[in-house]
Amino acid sequence: MKKVPTPLFTLLAFVFFFSSCANYYYSPNDGDLVMLKEQHDGHISAASNLGGSDNKKVLNIQAGYSPIKHLAFAGSYFNLSDGDKTRRYGNGYILNGSIGGYYFFPIPDGNRNGIIQFNNPNLNMEKGILIDLYAGSGEGKVRNFYEEGGRSQFKFRKDYIQFGIHWIRRNWGISYNARRGRLNYSEGTIYNRLKINRSDLDKFDDLTVNNSFDLTEHSFRLHIGIKHCRYFLTITSVNETTELSNLGVENSNFNVGLILEIDAFFRNKIKKENKREF
Repeated sequence: MKKVPTPLFTLLAFVFFFSSCANYYYSPNDGDLVMLKEQHDGHISAASNLGGSDNKKVLNIQAGYSPIKHLAFAGSYFNLSDGDKTRRYGNGYILNGSIGGYYFFPIPDGNRNGIIQFNNPNLNMEKGILIDLYAGSGEGKVRNFYEEGGRSQFKFRKDYIQFGIHWIRRNWGISYNARRGRLNYSEGTIYNRLKINRSDLDKFDDLTVNNSFDLTEHSFRLHIGIKHCRYFLTITSVNETTELSNLGVENSNFNVGLILEIDAFFRNKIKKENKREF
């Protein structure tokens, strides 16, 4: 296994710390990083946060499948809670679904006739560059609890497109994607209005009226391991515009997780079905 450049580890090991003294209405979730590159590829992953506030809890689950070459479907579930439950506290989730396309450019090892050969093809990933493009939509809900005793909640929708590029080596790789999306909030409800301070009420009222926000998110991922099973580190951030800052947005998340490739299940199932036909 080749050594990963030190600056890369420095970048991906940087942990963003958050304050729990404010309420938020959005937190960036990882882009669609399912890394599908062949027909019948099926990948699932699960991640949680590392570092930051002890009160912050993140869960991010992703799944993807390619029914035919160059076509991909992906889905994800993201859940976050943050804050001191005796004072300010918030939680929320979003469920995403997307469709996209991909193209994989293999990198030859320089062997005879340019044929890619591995000493351990069942353990090593095929080297190359993967490019993908997804369009998706998500539905979610966010709830905030205030130290005075009040509570508010919103439903929201996010529509987005994203571009991703993945540099894959035998036992490690780097992924990056950029996602452009729009948030729309609806069905805002507030409880115990008299127990919420004026600044928080103004933010809620403003969000009820001005509930459309454009945002750009970025995800960086380092994954290390063998084919079919890899660990990863992911940093996801959002470009915080003035509108988003006024809304109340956590600007980044740092997660660690595990990718499982379940390609063999789909391919074995297809082989059995083909044999039955004969």
